[in-house]
Amino acid sequence: MLRTFEQFIDAQFLAMVFAAIAAGATVLTLAMPLLVRDTLSIRMKAVAFERERIRQRERERLAQGNKVTLRQSPKAYMNTVVQNFNLSKWVGEERRGRA
Repeated sequence: MLRTFEQFIDAQFLAMVFAAIAAGATVLTLAMPLLVRDTLSIRMKAVAFERERIRQRERERLAQGNKVTLRQSPKAYMNTVVQNFNLSKWVGEERRGRA
């Protein structure tokens, strides 16, 4: 028992153990990229497929004549919010305070 404990304290033994751990970690570090699957190519194919689906859908929509236009007037609830805040009143008071 005492001999085993002395062996763990021995500098040469500890150097061998740490060297073995470092060598194992180095091998593992170098081997990990070889073991991992390449998911980038799979993701790139999926993105290209989805992009083509969107392109096809948009071409069909344009062929049908359905044009997407921007809103010409604000939605009612936003118009109400702007009117309730009455920002022009606040801007006017700020200008008066500076003058």
